[in-house]
Amino acid sequence: MRIPLLSGREFTAGDIVAGVPTAVIVNQGFARQFFPGEDALGKRFERMVDDDGNYGAQEIVGVVRDTKYNNLREAATPTIYQPAGGVGSTVEVRTDGNPLAIAAALRQEIERVDASLRVTGMTLQSTRIDETILQERMLALLGGFFALVAVVLAAVGLHGVLSYAVVRRTKEIGIRLALGAPVASVIRMVTGDVAAAVAIGVAGGLAGGFALARSLASLLFEVKPSDFGSVALPLASLLLASAAAAIPPAMRAARVDPMEALRYE
Repeated sequence: MRIPLLSGREFTAGDIVAGVPTAVIVNQGFARQFFPGEDALGKRFERMVDDDGNYGAQEIVGVVRDTKYNNLREAATPTIYQPAGGVGSTVEVRTDGNPLAIAAALRQEIERVDASLRVTGMTLQSTRIDETILQERMLALLGGFFALVAVVLAAVGLHGVLSYAVVRRTKEIGIRLALGAPVASVIRMVTGDVAAAVAIGVAGGLAGGFALARSLASLLFEVKPSDFGSVALPLASLLLASAAAAIPPAMRAARVDPMEALRYE
């Protein structure tokens, strides 16, 4: 599991006597709570070692870094690791390639080592992690879908409004071009109102987003509403969509023939 061993050693075969573990590895939280200000390595204590309520002496042979156990949101709790033994053990396997590709071979190898062992199920660690943030993933998918719909509707609306404005101002554009106005000024004239509307919308959206950030924070995992990426990516998407919607009408205005525009009704 790549949990760093901070001090001490790993388990050995001699750490189980008559089927009962005599050595344990603890995490930092356990050491802080039960041995504050001391080195927990080598300390001994008693705990229940079987389902019959029997207690046995345990020696701390290693200390490891704190880690999550049940889900990603929980705080690190005092944890004891003991050598695997008895029934109901879980084996974690790390592979360089696709773990599902070796599932059948791994099952056969475990049964070959000990015919009494049976593999009852295999689950990817990534799957177990994803299940703990299922709610957040669903909210992210729904939020992304509706955000995409909103961006498309905004782009279509801007394109329609700007196209209509170009059609209505065709004669004015022709007169400006006939009088020697540069094409760049015509494009600025056409897109100026839309740019102002987009700027007002962006400012209002940012203000509303930051105002609601506190209520949204409880729905997020390891992401803050005020993170640069959380703000920059939606803002960039909206600006790109606005630019894509404005380019065709602006190019159409730049290609207006002054003579045809003067005859335009």
